[in-house]
Amino acid sequence: MENKDKNINALQTVKQPDDSKFTKKVRKKYLLSRTNTILLIAILIAAFIFINVLVKSLNITPIDCTESQDFTLTDESKERVKDINKEIKIYFVGWADTDVNYSLAKQYNKVNSNIKVELIDATKNLEIANKYDVTNEDEAIIIDGGKKSKTLTYYDVVTYDSEYNEVNLAEQKITSAIINVASDDVPKIYFLDGYSSLSVGEEGTGLTLFSQYLNDEALEYENLNILNTQKIPEDCSTLVIMTPKKDFDKITTDKILEYINKGGNILWLNSEYTEKMDLPNVNKILAQYGVNAFENGYIFETNKDKYVLGYQSCFMPDVQETEFTKGISQNAGVIFLNPTKININTDKLEELNVEETDLITTGNTTYFTTDLTGASLGDEDGEGGSFVLGAKMEKTISSDKEKDDDEENEENEENELKSTLVIYGDNYFIADQNLTDTSGNRYYMPYLANNADLALNSLAYLSNNYQDITIRKSYSDSETSFTPTEGEKSTIMKVIFIVPVAVMGIGLIVWIKRKNRT
Repeated sequence: MENKDKNINALQTVKQPDDSKFTKKVRKKYLLSRTNTILLIAILIAAFIFINVLVKSLNITPIDCTESQDFTLTDESKERVKDINKEIKIYFVGWADTDVNYSLAKQYNKVNSNIKVELIDATKNLEIANKYDVTNEDEAIIIDGGKKSKTLTYYDVVTYDSEYNEVNLAEQKITSAIINVASDDVPKIYFLDGYSSLSVGEEGTGLTLFSQYLNDEALEYENLNILNTQKIPEDCSTLVIMTPKKDFDKITTDKILEYINKGGNILWLNSEYTEKMDLPNVNKILAQYGVNAFENGYIFETNKDKYVLGYQSCFMPDVQETEFTKGISQNAGVIFLNPTKININTDKLEELNVEETDLITTGNTTYFTTDLTGASLGDEDGEGGSFVLGAKMEKTISSDKEKDDDEENEENEENELKSTLVIYGDNYFIADQNLTDTSGNRYYMPYLANNADLALNSLAYLSNNYQDITIRKSYSDSETSFTPTEGEKSTIMKVIFIVPVAVMGIGLIVWIKRKNRT
């Protein structure tokens, strides 16, 4: 009994901590009243909702945790759009406000207030839907510059790498479109007609899919039959020549030579020849840039990591980093089908005033074969080595090498007349060609990797339309990002809102129980 009294006395002598004035005030004014407590909780919930709404209205840029900053506008994009003084409107039709592409696009407005971004519901905004002929199902991104506009669909802003993983191209596509619709200069591209089985335009011309890409560019294009026009139009910024199936006529040859001597530029895409053809005039044009005649045959790859869907003649060559291929070389690359080698006469280049730059090459695991049956592909069936599949040949038409003064030479160099040939040993990479896997799935060549963009970048470069060269980010296998599904998004939102309310509710219940005990 005595020990019990001692313990009680000891407990009574323990000094209880003093509450702060703020805590006492809160307990006295709020926690002693059930009504006031509920009111306090309601205020906290309202404050939580208000803060969320406020943050959303402030349009704060989301935090990008990816290593390569996949969802953050690049400095290059910011630099290119910051000085645009035209009003540009970007409409997202059929997209969710939580989509990463929409969040990315809103960052343009922070760089340049002339660029407005708006989310559109086509069922409620019939004016926009009818004007651009789009619905919510199209998931369209419309870039309107007033006089010109471009429409991008979901399939325009994605591509696939060598592992068929989806790669987002939204930034480069949107940036390119903004610059294009803001530009007053419209390049004119002509495709040489009458000598190839491929042409642009209507269904069944062999370049129907690529024509769709051209339609999205801020340029004009058409087929050109020189025998009919008797000339190459003065507004021709680039002449495109696809694999000639017969020799050029004399008129066509003379007009192309005249075009070259005036500083005209050419994009040449040449697939393998399956039979010997006598093409002296075609080869005469190629010889102007130090390129020898194409041989009969194609290149195949023996490295299984490089060829696609089991086709050894369909593989990923090496893309060199140049002004208009650097983005492609850092990304999914390109996929060539039955490519042939480009034979460059290096001994003639200096005499012809031509400077050569490799664009596309192969490794030393490739072979050039003349066995067009494809019955057996092995090391012994062809010429092994590394081959050039793409090159830029810059020809100086006029120069003054006699001047000794450095300043005069620099001035003359700027004023030199030059003609540039960009040539690839393949045309299937943008043709309406498709590959089929073991499950019967079809993969169209222009949609694979960066195939279409290689051709579009080449046209932009040759047309001096540098702003249309796509801007790309680097994607590697080690870089991953989390994209929640709709179900996961719902769960996340529930956690964000329900958990705080549940915690406060539990706290209230505990407090009431304790209060009732006293």
